[in-house]
Amino acid sequence: MSMDKAACGLAEAERLASALVAGQTGRLPSDIAIYRRVVARDLAQVPAERARAAVARLAALGALPSRAEIALACAPADDTQPSRP
Repeated sequence: MSMDKAACGLAEAERLASALVAGQTGRLPSDIAIYRRVVARDLAQVPAERARAAVARLAALGALPSRAEIALACAPADDTQPSRP
């Protein structure tokens, strides 16, 4: 596995998840620590560059993303599907 494709790893994923939560200006839910751990575990499994880019895009939205939104943001671009007219 090349360096650019290496999984993010838990330590960096925890930093990214914390940055995502820290950017929130509104009231955070009481279970935010659980959310942060779950997001970190999800991010730890994707390539580091993709995880960083996804967190940057999601943080710009201004709301805590769902796990589905995070998974979608971390998904590779699908160039195998034909474009629709």
